[in-house]
Formats: sequence, C-alpha cells, structure tokens
Amino acid sequence: MMKNKIWLIVILISITAVSALAQDTNKTKIDAKSQMEVLTGLCNRKGLKSNLFKTYFETGYAAYTPDTATISQLKKVMTNKNILTTIVMGSWCGDSQDQVPRFYKIIDVLGYSDSKVTLYCVDRTKKTDKGETDNLNITLVPTFIFYKDGKELGRITESPKETLEKDILEILTN
Repeated sequence: MMKNKIWLIVILISITAVSALAQDTNKTKIDAKSQMEVLTGLCNRKGLKSNLFKTYFETGYAAYTPDTATISQLKKVMTNKNILTTIVMGSWCGDSQDQVPRFYKIIDVLGYSDSKVTLYCVDRTKKTDKGETDNLNITLVPTFIFYKDGKELGRITESPKETLEKDILEILTN
C-alpha cells in the first residue's frame, strides 16, 4: 500500500514537471513594433509548424533540395562527431523564414537528431523574455552556432556565404 502511494506521488510530480517544461516551449507574445504575434524563447520544430510560422516552414522545407555531394561529405562530419547546434531566429524575420526550414531539411536528410538542436526565437530587439540568448552576442538573425565538446566552432549569421550545407561543412572541417 505504501509503495503504491509513493509511486503515485512520483508519477504526479513527473507529470507536473513535464507539463511545466512544455508550457515554457513555443511561447508567443505581441511584438511591440509590428503589433503581431511572434514566437519567443525556447522553441522546437512543433513551434515552427504552428500557425505563426507554418506557411514559411512547410513551403521552405518542401522547396529546398540540398546539394547531394555536399550532404555526402557533411554526413561523415556532422553525424559521426558530437556536434550540437544552437539556432537563434525571429519568426518575424524574412531571412529566418528562408534559412531555418532549409536547415531542418538538411538535418533530416543527414539523419541528424532534433535533440542536438537548441532553437531560440527572439523579438525584434534580438532578445528573449528570459534572457536565454544574452550571452550569445546575437546581432542578426538567424544565427546558426555549431559546437563540439562545448566549444564554438563557428556560426552562420543571417545568410550563408554559399549554401547552408556548404557553409556548415566549411565550419566543421576547419
């Protein structure tokens, strides 16, 4: 009887913790400048598929065809090493609307897990309400930051020099 009560308490605490975490993901707020709703703070692919970003995400994702030769090289580098990625984007930003769906298409083709991607959405001041990106020195969005073993290897800011996959390969091989 006592064991059952303990398990029930553990389950209730777990459900409460998971629920609290879920509520802190894909939050929205009204942008002061545009008076439109924007994503803010910690987000994920589900947030990108929400009404705020869905059209841009689905259209951009479907339309993008990554370069197969570069993908072949990138697969060896990105999936076999402990590479983590942080993306800082604005759901209101045209460059984010172009580049972020392309990034997700690339990682899907690579078989790179969403769990290795941390996505933050910022307002027009390039900030989140909880300050998660304050120490990342974000000046333009989107910014893709690549890490290995906790060390920043490089970043793509606003738009790639060539293509996302070529720029990622360049960062990860230098």
